[in-house]
Amino acid sequence: PLVVTGAAGNWALEGGGLVLAGKLQVRDTEASPRFHPLASDDARLRLVDGTIIATAGLESPTGIPVAQVEIRHDLGEGKGAAKIAVPGLRFAEGRLQPSDLTPLTFGLIADVSGTVEGRGEILWSPDGVSSSGRFGTRAIDLAAAFGPVRGLATELIFSDLLNMRTAPGQVATTV
Repeated sequence: PLVVTGAAGNWALEGGGLVLAGKLQVRDTEASPRFHPLASDDARLRLVDGTIIATAGLESPTGIPVAQVEIRHDLGEGKGAAKIAVPGLRFAEGRLQPSDLTPLTFGLIADVSGTVEGRGEILWSPDGVSSSGRFGTRAIDLAAAFGPVRGLATELIFSDLLNMRTAPGQVATTV
């Protein structure tokens, strides 16, 4: 349900394979998008011996680094994986907010201040697609529909990252 658009750059034959380097955009194709389009100015794709290896740093529509992505796909077997790393996404009042990245938080939380980090993985094969992830914060402040929250510490474990489903039994505390 994701599509790459606006790809442009240069290509070369290098080390026995094809290398593409340039820029692109990634967007959600769902009727109700889960995230706003992200862009990369450092996308790189290498095709060697039937395997595609692609990397990109993804940025918010305002140019703030959001994640690093690495994709590996075996063309012969039709299977692969995408690894997503969020090393430290900083939210601050008057700056980047979750609603700048996803419409899913609009009306639920606002005025977020703190850092989120984590990892996600999407796996695919002829048998289907699965995804998972772990994202957390050590102390984050936010305004929620039920009132202010200060010092929230939690780790969200996603059993299905693409469909934003979390595993049961998750715990959040305040510090």
